[in-house]
Amino acid sequence: MISPVHSSELLQFSLAERERRWARVRRLMAEEGVSLLLAPTHTGHWGQFQADVRYLTQLAPNMYECFGVFPFGGEVTVITRMAQHATWLRDAYTWVSDVRALAGRNWSSLVIDRMRELGFNEGSAERVGVVGLGQWQPRSPEGIIRYDTMVRLKAAFPHIQWVNATAMMNHARSVKSAEEIAAHERAGVIADQAVEAMIEHARPGVPAQTVWAHMHAAMLLAGGEYPSMINWDMRRDLSAFARHPTYRFLEKDDFSLNEIEGKFDGYVHHTLHPVYLGRAPDNYQRAFDAAYEAFEAARAAALPGNMTDDMAQAAEAVFARRGLQGQFGMLGRGLGEDGPHMTMHAPDGEKPTPFEEGQVFAIRPATGDIGATGRRFRMWIGDTCVVTPGGARRLSRHAMELTEVPC
Repeated sequence: MISPVHSSELLQFSLAERERRWARVRRLMAEEGVSLLLAPTHTGHWGQFQADVRYLTQLAPNMYECFGVFPFGGEVTVITRMAQHATWLRDAYTWVSDVRALAGRNWSSLVIDRMRELGFNEGSAERVGVVGLGQWQPRSPEGIIRYDTMVRLKAAFPHIQWVNATAMMNHARSVKSAEEIAAHERAGVIADQAVEAMIEHARPGVPAQTVWAHMHAAMLLAGGEYPSMINWDMRRDLSAFARHPTYRFLEKDDFSLNEIEGKFDGYVHHTLHPVYLGRAPDNYQRAFDAAYEAFEAARAAALPGNMTDDMAQAAEAVFARRGLQGQFGMLGRGLGEDGPHMTMHAPDGEKPTPFEEGQVFAIRPATGDIGATGRRFRMWIGDTCVVTPGGARRLSRHAMELTEVPC
C-alpha cells in the first residue's frame, strides 16, 4: 500500500491555469488540424524532455515517467509506469484524474487503448501530433519518442498522419502566465542561494566537488526541485567546463565558469556567475564589464514587438565597439527549452521571431582574453529574464558582478 497523500501537501497550479493552458494548446491544435496530441515520457536532460507532459498535466515531478494523451475534446489521460505511482499522482495532483499504470504492459499498448476509447480505429486518417517525433530543440535533434513505440502505433493506426508537434508546443509554452512567472521568480531565489554557496565555500584547498555539493544542497534547502543542472568548474584561465566537477583542490587565481539552474515546481532559472579566487587581473574585469554591458543592452532591446535578433545585434554591437571578440546567446526557459530560442540554431531552422510580453529566457553574452597561463579565458555571464513593456526584467536578485574571493 502506498502512503496516502493529499493535494494540499504539494504545490499546485490553479484550475484556472489549467484551463488557460488547455485552451491555448487546443487553439493551436485547431490551427494545425491536429485531433490528438501525444506527449511521450523521457526523463533526460534533468527532466526537461518531459516539459510538455508536465505543462499539460502538472505531472512528472522528480523524474516520474509520464506519457500524456491529450485529445482535442475529451478527458486527458496520463500513463505512468507503476500502479503505486499512478495512485500517488492521481491523489497528489488536481488537474488529471485519469492516471493509468503500465501494469506489465508497454507504453504503446496503453496509448492504443486510450486512442480506441476516443474513437480512433484502423481506418482513422486524422492528423495526430507527437511531441519529439522529430527535432527536439538543439538538445535532441532526432526526437525523444521511442522507435518501437512509434512502430506499434503506426501498425495499429496505419492511415493516421503522424506529425511532429514539437514546434507547436514550444510556441504554446513560450508565453508565461502570472502563475508561471511567479514560479520562475521562486526558481530565481533558489538559484541565488547556489551563487551565495559558491562564493561562501570556494576557497583554496577545498575540493571542487565539495563546492558543487554545497551549491546543490543550498538549492534543495531553499525549496528547490531535484535534479537540476549545475555545470561548474574552477581553475586558472578557464574557457570550458565539464558536466561534473573533479576532486581537484582549488588554488589561488582559479576562475569559475558555470551554468547554474534553480528549479521550482519544474520551472527553471538559468544563471551564470563568474568567481575569481583572489584579485582578478585587469583584463578579467574589462571582459566582465563588456559582457555586462552587452547583457544590459540585450535586456533593453527585448521589447514586445522587437525581434529576437534585435537583442543579439544590440549585444554584439557592444563587443564591436570595445574591440573584443564576443558572442551573444539565449536560451528559452520554462519547464524545458521553451521558445524563443532563435540563437540556439534550432535544427528546424527557426527564424528570428517577435518578442511577446511574458516570454522568459536566459540572456548569455560571452567574451574573453588571454590569461597569465597563455590560455584564453572565457567571461560568460547571464541570467533569466521576462519580457515586459519596458524591456526584459531579471528574475533573480544576486548582484551581477565578477566576484573576487579574498585569499
